[in-house]
Amino acid sequence: LGNASQSQGSGLYGQVGYHFKNIQPWVAYEEWKSDAAQDLGSFKAYRAGLNYYLKGTDVKAVVGYERFEPEVPLSGGAQDTVQSFILGLYVDL
Repeated sequence: LGNASQSQGSGLYGQVGYHFKNIQPWVAYEEWKSDAAQDLGSFKAYRAGLNYYLKGTDVKAVVGYERFEPEVPLSGGAQDTVQSFILGLYVDL
């Protein structure tokens, strides 16, 4: 298919959440439209999750879900959607 590493494009990213006490549910949407041939590199991503603040905003645990939909199937195969479970711990030193 080609290489999209030198392509450009345009996109948008939005995230919204509500923080109350030490819990923050959030949702996010991301879209990228590549100018590469055959839309190589274009995608949409949907995310949702929950942050749990353990020590103010310095330490938080994150759990979430992501659905990644490339415009062109990954690796030239039939894989058209990737679903991921997100689990993380963030520490601000």
